[in-house]
Amino acid sequence: MHILPFMALCMAFLLPIEAMAAETAIPVFGADGKFDFCAIEHDYPDKTGLTFAMNSANEINLGATIPNAGFIKNSNYNLKLGFDGADRKKIKALALRENTILLRMGADKSFVQKIETAKDLEIGGGGKTMSFSLASLHTAINSLNDCVKNNKDKINPETTSLPESIKDLLTSAGLKDIVPLSMSGIPEDERPADFAWRSGELLGGYRDIDVPADKDLTTLIGIHINGLKQKCHGSFKADVEKEIKASGMTMRTALASCKTEKQPIVVSILYYLSSSHRLTIISHETASNNKKEALAIRDSLLTTVNKSAEKPK
Repeated sequence: MHILPFMALCMAFLLPIEAMAAETAIPVFGADGKFDFCAIEHDYPDKTGLTFAMNSANEINLGATIPNAGFIKNSNYNLKLGFDGADRKKIKALALRENTILLRMGADKSFVQKIETAKDLEIGGGGKTMSFSLASLHTAINSLNDCVKNNKDKINPETTSLPESIKDLLTSAGLKDIVPLSMSGIPEDERPADFAWRSGELLGGYRDIDVPADKDLTTLIGIHINGLKQKCHGSFKADVEKEIKASGMTMRTALASCKTEKQPIVVSILYYLSSSHRLTIISHETASNNKKEALAIRDSLLTTVNKSAEKPK
């Protein structure tokens, strides 16, 4: 999907099951009203399941649910995918949950043709193979195509909002055209941020949490950076700047990058820890060719927060 990977690892497979209309593709819109993707879900009697999602570029993600599979969340697995017992091709899968994996198929025409004609889809690894019947899914791709065609130019008027304090901070730092993004389709304990927004080519996130008193900012940043590294499906790098101290606050900035064959991503990050052990993380993610923009807003936020901390209370 075109939603950037660090912020939301394919929302289609984190939507509540009751929101998915089985056998019929449904459109999913961003909080800015723009079309994101269409998705269709199929459950089997043995409680396994397949989910297909397609965006306006006809890129397809495949989600497979396998009860008691024991996947390690955010881990990558080398698997093989095939149809009707034929030679299987190697493919990487990402574990979204202990029982759900995501396979990014891209705009693979041969995959589409197989879904429309094959009897069974097989996913194997570690000496085991799961087979999923496609007999009732031959029209799934048509349903996805129709859904994308009918909704890609539509605007959903529903929006969400940011708290005024966050909006004021962002605008004071010079961020413009801020469009809040809803994460209502993602379970609360799996959301990458408390609040999210889009500004041009930047995807922003804000998280504010209480942390243990015995954890310093360096330790907390290490934990956060390691989490980003686990979500990167390529070469990962992170540069963390020196600490800056203001009245009752410690601040640091960082730049993380994830280089993949498809689309290199960068994330600029501002961390600040208060004397009351409250950690705030503000990040902006974008394609690597927009790195200067991401760094500019990060540094402007640092200046704004720093000035605010130095003001007499």
